[in-house]
Amino acid sequence: MEQMSRVRAFTLVELLIVIVIIGILVGITVISWTAVAARGRDSTRKLDLARTKQVLQQYYADWRRYPAFEDNQAGDPIFAASWQLQDNNLLSGCPHLPTVNDRLTPKYLSIIASDPQDPTDYEIATCANLGQNQGNRHLYISGPSDQNSGPVASPDEFGLLATLERPGTEALADNLNPLKSVVPAFGSWYLQHNAYALLGVNANYMITSKLSALTGPPQPD
Repeated sequence: MEQMSRVRAFTLVELLIVIVIIGILVGITVISWTAVAARGRDSTRKLDLARTKQVLQQYYADWRRYPAFEDNQAGDPIFAASWQLQDNNLLSGCPHLPTVNDRLTPKYLSIIASDPQDPTDYEIATCANLGQNQGNRHLYISGPSDQNSGPVASPDEFGLLATLERPGTEALADNLNPLKSVVPAFGSWYLQHNAYALLGVNANYMITSKLSALTGPPQPD
């Protein structure tokens, strides 16, 4: 008896359906992984800023002041914490002025934490490069300041800022952002630099010496 067997092949339509389903599953996986990775980087940012805050508070306990924001380099101000808080010995490309010696490294920290998406090598970067496109960096400012004289030499307030990828309810409100509005603890001096428009700053999260984080609109007294 002749045995007849046929192997049923997939039709073109069936193959296309399978490809589309696989594509959808891959897309969902990529989106989910991207969200998880972003949340992980945001957690790293917040932890790094919290650790730096603790070190700054120890610095204040020793010196009764915080490191003063320096704006004495040619060109635009450099907001990056990895420059503002770094000792001159680690800044061959863009050193601080010789009179500035009150930074966190090497006594308090071996290195200043930078943003997970910040590729800058602060040890060799030039001042011109550090002054441009300052997005996706950890930032440092000190206060108080005024429009004419800038930040005081012995500040009693600091701000550490970062750019969260998924800020949600932790997003920094514009009226609490010293680089966008007059916040009393930091004065009005920073506003003249128009950092968000001209320097590419995009920070949306901040912690200060008094508050662990500033988020959303301020609550009424």
